[in-house]
Amino acid sequence: MGSERARVLTTVLSLTCAVAALVWTQYLRSHGEVDVTGRVAVSPSGPISNGGRIDVVIDGAPRRTHLRLTLAIADADPRTQSCVPETTLDLVLTGRGRPVVVERVVGGTAVELPLGGFRSVVGATVTVHADKGCAMNVSVATAILHD
Repeated sequence: MGSERARVLTTVLSLTCAVAALVWTQYLRSHGEVDVTGRVAVSPSGPISNGGRIDVVIDGAPRRTHLRLTLAIADADPRTQSCVPETTLDLVLTGRGRPVVVERVVGGTAVELPLGGFRSVVGATVTVHADKGCAMNVSVATAILHD
């Protein structure tokens, strides 16, 4: 009789764990973080000097309400003195609604951008602030959509 109870309890516990795992998987699929770094288009892709702008676009974005964006900055000519430490970026989230502006971002720093609702296309304009005579390459290190 004790082994029958143990079998029933084990079966019930196993089914409960399976249902909980299925529910959790569905929740994460609908609300979890989605790495969209591979979907990001950056233009222009060449070196940018002080005051130059690039556009960052994520097309076909999953339904999420926030973007965590990390930009990388590198010297266009590694043979010259490094301009990276003094270079900052301004980001403006473009599209519908009020623009979200984040100023003086340092390369490698993650920036949280509220999207103001679901968007299938997410766009941002990045302005480079570098010392005179510096040419910089700006790329997207990571782009994560989340709720």
